[in-house]
Amino acid sequence: TYTLTVDNAGPSLADNVVVTDSIPAGITFMSASNGGAYNPSTREVTWSLGNNFPLGQTQLTVQATVDTPASGTISPITNTATVTSTTTDPNPNNNTDDKEIVPLQADLAVFKVVNDPTPNVGDTILFGIGAANFGPDEATSVVVNDLLPAGVSYVSHQIQDAPAGSSYVPGTGVWTIGTLNTADFPVLLIEATVDAPATPGIPPTVTNTATITGREYDPDPSNNTDSVSETPQYADLEVTKQVSDAAPNVGDTITYTITVTNNGADTATGVTLLDTLKDLTGLQIVGTPQANFGTEDQGTG
Repeated sequence: TYTLTVDNAGPSLADNVVVTDSIPAGITFMSASNGGAYNPSTREVTWSLGNNFPLGQTQLTVQATVDTPASGTISPITNTATVTSTTTDPNPNNNTDDKEIVPLQADLAVFKVVNDPTPNVGDTILFGIGAANFGPDEATSVVVNDLLPAGVSYVSHQIQDAPAGSSYVPGTGVWTIGTLNTADFPVLLIEATVDAPATPGIPPTVTNTATITGREYDPDPSNNTDSVSETPQYADLEVTKQVSDAAPNVGDTITYTITVTNNGADTATGVTLLDTLKDLTGLQIVGTPQANFGTEDQGTG
């Protein structure tokens, strides 16, 4: 709201008094008091206050909205008002006045990392989300939206170096920061477990995205979103078994050959093969099992 004060310091009444307020680029006219008429072509508000304008002060107001710039940072916006009259004015130097506004702007940014981009299903991983304000002004009503996607399940969270009252709601993924100064760098840590696929198959890549918003104009929205992905490891284990003679005579020695293959994309760890030959009647193990990889225990199979 701009307030214009028209002052007739006398000593005479003023005739044909006209007040003009120029609406600059960067703001949009909304309304004017006291019958002020707006001309969109000239972007001017005009009040015709007539003859016998009295001594003393009269106030006029103009309301306007601050526009979002087409691109880049916001420049100062200057609004100028002028009063004229056909009555001689001994001091024309004060017939014009202007007021400058500089809209607030805060370049918010969010950063996201994961401690293990290739975990195993069932592992607990840690997502880290950092929020920053590159200014130039203080940011208010700052919120980061980070709802965990399908494929991981929330375990716990921790907030570090955040303003008092900062909170995270796992069910909605809303991290309320509040006021963020240019020297602040709060961090949200989210622990999550890697879920098994709902149906058998290769575990899908899971992408977790965080987005930051604030009340002030952000001159660089390109850094308002950040994502990290985790791809669970998988190892498609296969076992095949062959026998040297499927129709032997009693007393013959036969050889079983067991082959273990990993058809997956990743190295398999903690692999164990159980063979129950020792528990079968009609067979007796002779010799020592031979393996070209790992170790074997004849007692446990």
